[in-house]
Amino acid sequence: MSLPSSSLTESQLAAITLQTNRAPLVLAFAVALLKFTMPSQPLSSRLSLAQAIVSANSQTKARSLGLETGKSAEEEGWTQGQPRAKILGREIAVMKRVGWKADAEDAGDSKRGLDDNQKAADQEDGMAFWGLDLEALRRSNEPLAAGKSNSERTGLPIYRPEAARSYLLKSFSFKAGQSEAEAAASPPRNQPLLAPTAASSEEAAGALLKVLDLVYDSWAGTLPVDELDRRAWAWYLRVRPDVAPGRAGWGQRGSVRLADVLRLKRADY
Repeated sequence: MSLPSSSLTESQLAAITLQTNRAPLVLAFAVALLKFTMPSQPLSSRLSLAQAIVSANSQTKARSLGLETGKSAEEEGWTQGQPRAKILGREIAVMKRVGWKADAEDAGDSKRGLDDNQKAADQEDGMAFWGLDLEALRRSNEPLAAGKSNSERTGLPIYRPEAARSYLLKSFSFKAGQSEAEAAASPPRNQPLLAPTAASSEEAAGALLKVLDLVYDSWAGTLPVDELDRRAWAWYLRVRPDVAPGRAGWGQRGSVRLADVLRLKRADY
């Protein structure tokens, strides 16, 4: 399993405007963040954990808009006895991947900014997690029992990494007819220009992920993990698409300028 990247230079990336809605942008922010805050997690786990955050946030928003009523599975206590992880400032229920061992899925995924001792500790720990789908768990009517080991539970619903990856790769597109100001940030005439209207959504996602990687990498060596996680949510709020207030904005697409995301990099990096 892999995610797309981009061969574009930073100046080329800065000229791009994407079209998307807020949920997949949260997913992209979380997947990229987890390479720095939970570097021992393989990509499949990062996708699952990131999708858990997206779903939890979407459920909260839906209830605030009156699109859903009643308590969430989390509010009803369906996380009892389950380990938790904090991502983008929010705790989610996770499930240990029994029998998982670090393998080629992690190859080349260590990020600059982690010292050698931290990298070694992460690899020795060798523990990977799935994001637990609490709403599906509640629908299955199989409550968690405190003290019951994960190995004794079969078929617990998780957020599947394949579904999260598919959602990520199909949710972004290049904005047609970019503004004159954005065009001014494009590369010199002797370099190839990007034709955003002809590019695929996968290429658009790859461009965003590369930009997020640049942002997180610029801060990883100076911020502790919990502070990086806290700031990442604030950064998302700064660049998320503007949508109509209330129910009218639910699922609405808007613009994300990669130049705005790049401005989140550490100034002296």
